[in-house]
Amino acid sequence: MYKIENSYTNDNTNNRNLRYRMQSVAKEILQTEHRIGVCLRHKLKENVDEEIDQQISPHFDVIMVCGSVWVCPFCASKIIEQRRFELQSAIKAQFAAGGHCTMITLSFIHSANDKLNDLLDALKGALMRFRSGRSYNRFKLTLSLIGSIRALEVTYGGNGWHPQIHLLLFHQNEIESWESFILEDEIYAMWSTACRAYGLLCNRKHGVRFHNSRSMSAYIDKYGILTEKQRITESGITAFDMLKEIVETGDLTNAEKYREYVSATNGKKQLVWSRGLKEFFGL
Repeated sequence: MYKIENSYTNDNTNNRNLRYRMQSVAKEILQTEHRIGVCLRHKLKENVDEEIDQQISPHFDVIMVCGSVWVCPFCASKIIEQRRFELQSAIKAQFAAGGHCTMITLSFIHSANDKLNDLLDALKGALMRFRSGRSYNRFKLTLSLIGSIRALEVTYGGNGWHPQIHLLLFHQNEIESWESFILEDEIYAMWSTACRAYGLLCNRKHGVRFHNSRSMSAYIDKYGILTEKQRITESGITAFDMLKEIVETGDLTNAEKYREYVSATNGKKQLVWSRGLKEFFGL
């Protein structure tokens, strides 16, 4: 637990109220199964009003919160905003120094019958194998890689749960347009091999996607809403979309899916900087 200090000063009232209602729905679904149950409900100082209602103000420095970026709409908003600032700072510094950025999205084939926990376990193993071989080391040397940021995205759609990995690479050597196709083929060969080792399948069209420097601003914008209430791309809806739908319609169809999501993401890291990269950029 930690204290929020002026968390939502720049947030508008409608958004705060919506997040508060979404959080209430999450608490109702989860009951006592998650620490979100105490979020915004317990005082750290004696002069806090007994009731915290929809007129929540920025004065959260005396309220206990859960700090869950996966589960809590309130805490996710604060945490993501801080991460957005760090991402922007690192990318800006990288470009200012004459360096380059590339994002790689790694995905795989899934179905509506797959359990999210099984998919995340397999994805973890495949990613470790993908990044530990000689081929990936050669790839790092080719780019003169400085470091990377790894983001885990989880959405739900017509083909069930859709977890995927975004790797934001900071490197010294520029990737020419003609080189990107060759490197993408090499990455796909490594990724598909790693996936097969853990019972996952992928195809060339969707398994690996390269995004060059021009996509960096879009990446930051996208990451900022990965756990927000908005729908994103063809990947499906987020867990917070599920909460929003319940708030707006009262339809509890996705309640069990939300519970599955909370259980499967427990203990998982959503954003990971490679060792020493924050220090490299003075963050």
